[in-house]
Amino acid sequence: MNTARIQEELREWIAKKNKKSPDTIGDETNLIEEGMISSLDTLELIFFIESLGGKIGKLRAGVFENLNVIVKTFFVI
Repeated sequence: MNTARIQEELREWIAKKNKKSPDTIGDETNLIEEGMISSLDTLELIFFIESLGGKIGKLRAGVFENLNVIVKTFFVI
């Protein structure tokens, strides 16, 4: 799966969780500051990332900041 497809899958998942249109979520939208991802959502998001083929290693602050950071952190493309 390429970067664009992974970002689209993540965008759709986040939009569905927030009952928003995927078009409202950009690659650089700060998901934490915008309230789209909470600390309670992160575990579910981790499972979703794994289902897309992402590799979860050590987590650090900022890895769920936006779609670009998520893809860079969890996917080797």
